[in-house]
Amino acid sequence: MAENTTGLGIAPLSTTGEGVTPLMHRRTIAGRWANIGIVSGLTLSTTDSMAYRVSDGVAVVSSSSLDGMVEMPINAQEIKVSAGDSTYSRIDVIYAYQANTATDNTVHVECLEGTPAATPQRPEVPANGVMIGVYTLPAKATSTKAAKFAYYGVKACLKGASLGMLGRNWEKRDGDYGGGVREWYYELPVSFTVGCEHLIMAQFEMTANAWNGSFNTQLVSFQLDGAEVEASASERRFGTDWEDWSPFKIFKVSKGYHTVRIRIGCTNKEKEDTGISYHYSNGSDPFTYKGYCLTVYDLGAV
Repeated sequence: MAENTTGLGIAPLSTTGEGVTPLMHRRTIAGRWANIGIVSGLTLSTTDSMAYRVSDGVAVVSSSSLDGMVEMPINAQEIKVSAGDSTYSRIDVIYAYQANTATDNTVHVECLEGTPAATPQRPEVPANGVMIGVYTLPAKATSTKAAKFAYYGVKACLKGASLGMLGRNWEKRDGDYGGGVREWYYELPVSFTVGCEHLIMAQFEMTANAWNGSFNTQLVSFQLDGAEVEASASERRFGTDWEDWSPFKIFKVSKGYHTVRIRIGCTNKEKEDTGISYHYSNGSDPFTYKGYCLTVYDLGAV
């Protein structure tokens, strides 16, 4: 016979005390989230002392898949660290975890100080923790003001929800480029991190025309981490009139850090001395055009 369970918000039985257990609660929370990570807040900053500062916020953490998840409210606080090494830099990782013992049930925020080295390595966050962010602390540092911020931990994503716009690389200017037939340019990198497998949409936008009273056929494709995204190539023939082009591609990305970019170039042209001009402003009207832009949107955890 299956063990009885009780929904959240239901009082324990007055006769036996039977009701929601901590494990039931954690399993219910895990049913909402696609991955652990930062939910809100937790902005990091440096100080004039050997301490990092973290703002109020919320994070989701898990010690194992069988143990469910915990939603952790975190108060603003400072995390003390040791001074810089006399010779080498180190990598500091600020992280949080939920204690769950007979004597400690509080949320902790701590810093993992990496080993100083000529090429320092990032220390690994324990399995029951969640990364908030990463700094590189230089040699001889006497305050964290000298530290260089690297990146934040991943954002927690509700199942079926979207993280919105993951990034945009937008050249808000007018520009020209030429090049020979099938001479490729690798442009507009957009980098991001996801905490589990996600479905994303990459969209390239350009307002352009060909030079010299001619035509010029352009090809664009999308690349993920330097490799072509399958079936993502699109061609457009440009003439002398200004025309919009907005090809897009939907595809999956795995958990981790990624970079999406475009590969663009000419596949055919009427005259050797023709190329493409892209436009953001015509210099006289108050409205603007697409310029030269790549945007990556999250469509949700898979």
